[in-house]
Formats: sequence, C-alpha cells, structure tokens
Amino acid sequence: MKEAFERINLNKRQTTEIVFDVHFNVVASNTTEAGGWVPERMLINYGTLFRKGGATSLNINLILFGSDDETYGFGLPPSLYRGYPELDGIYVRFTALPGGASRVRQGSTVIHEAGHWLGLWHTFQDGCEGEGDGVADTPAEAGPASGCPIGRDSCPTLPGLDPVQNWMDYSAEGCRDSFTAGQIARMQTASRYRIDVLS
Repeated sequence: MKEAFERINLNKRQTTEIVFDVHFNVVASNTTEAGGWVPERMLINYGTLFRKGGATSLNINLILFGSDDETYGFGLPPSLYRGYPELDGIYVRFTALPGGASRVRQGSTVIHEAGHWLGLWHTFQDGCEGEGDGVADTPAEAGPASGCPIGRDSCPTLPGLDPVQNWMDYSAEGCRDSFTAGQIARMQTASRYRIDVLS
C-alpha cells in the first residue's frame, strides 16, 4: 500500500503548474483473524469493528471480492458519510496493490478510489450527455476506456479528446497518470467539506 501512495505523491509532484496540497500517509493498519482479507458480505461488520478516525481519515480496506467479480474497488464520496459513517473509506481488491496477482492493476485502483473519496466521479459519468463528472475541464467520454487509446474521441460533437490518461477513467495501469486542475480543485473542496462540515 505504501508503494501505491508513493506513486500518487510522486505523480502529484510531476504535475507542473497545478498545486495539489493533499498528502497521503499510512498511519496505522489492522488485520482480521482471517489473515487480513474481508469478504465483501462482511463490510458493515468490518467497518463497525475496524473503522478509525472520523470524516477526515481515509480508511483503506483490502477485501476479497468474489472470484467471478471483476470489481477492483470502490470509494464512498463525502456525500454518503452521514448515512454510512461506518463504511466511509475506500475498498480495494488486495490483488490490485503493487506486487499483487493482478496484472492489470498495480496501485492505480487506490488512487482512483481515493479520488472518489475526495468527491470525484468517473470521467465517463453521463457519457456524452448531461453534466458528465461535473468538472468543467474534464472532456466528456462516452464510456470507460480499456487499454490506452490516446487520441480517442468518443464524443465528437463535444470539445476535447477522451481523458484516457486521467486517474478517474478505467484505462490500463500505465496509461493513467493525471488529474485535471478542476478535479484537483474539487478534491480540495471535498477535503475542506470533510474538515469543516462533517467533522
């Protein structure tokens, strides 16, 4: 997990003109008696037993999704905190961490789900219609990308190419490496919301 956060902190520093004043540090870790992996059906019990901190503490939970489930993770946005404080945090398939068994995900899932926890939606939210992800500088995208189709334009009547290099898409592991300035502003706002309103 430390490698996954070093990756986001490193990528954050490589962003030239954008200041992203959010830092991630591993403060503590817990494991269950079952070796540390929690089946999906036990999430509420797990959250009640192991959740640490309040609305400003990102809890990262490593879980076993079903063997036929292709889900790599999910993150609860700030808007769900009041209704589900015991579930607040992100949930990541343990094989999606650096060094894990997943060949397609080696840490980017943690970054992606932390984005959800800080108020971001997928870049392909609403496809080519509606408000999209609600961030003005994220081009619209008809659906999730696979591989690394740089130059793809799935919404040709709207400005910009698909943001396949964005952390909030589903592109291949080595393809995703950035947030937009608008997404960073939204994460900073969500962070302040977690501090000022939810704490």
